Amino acid sequence: MKALWKQMKFQRDLVLVGALAMIGLFVFGSVLHDILVVSGDEVDSVFCMGSFMATIVVALIMFFFAGTHMAQTFHYAVALGQTRKRTYPMYVIAVFGTFLVLVLLLKLLSVFEIWRLHVMFPGMEIESFVDV
Repeated sequence: MKALWKQMKFQRDLVLVGALAMIGLFVFGSVLHDILVVSGDEVDSVFCMGSFMATIVVALIMFFFAGTHMAQTFHYAVALGQTRKRTYPMYVIAVFGTFLVLVLLLKLLSVFEIWRLHVMFPGMEIESFVDV
């Protein structure tokens, strides 16, 4: 259990960076979408662009940053005296928890964006790729 706690401490920065990047791109995508919808002539439906951009962040973190982060934290954990046999499974569990937190944040952002689009653009069809 101590090894899992250490891995969760190592994952804290990945969660914070992921959450901040998700929220930043969510806001950027939402503002960009609203500008495009308002400046468009005939718009029949709106798209959850903020949630889409936040999903891109989660995918980038899952496929690129998690591997690099694993190499750094694995060597750091071994240097601090943890065994390799115990460190790797605990790292995998911690990464799964990290992605679970990021996906839950993505779900909350998506629900908020769908609500926001219903309020801002009543009567328009909302095209969402996240199953709410």
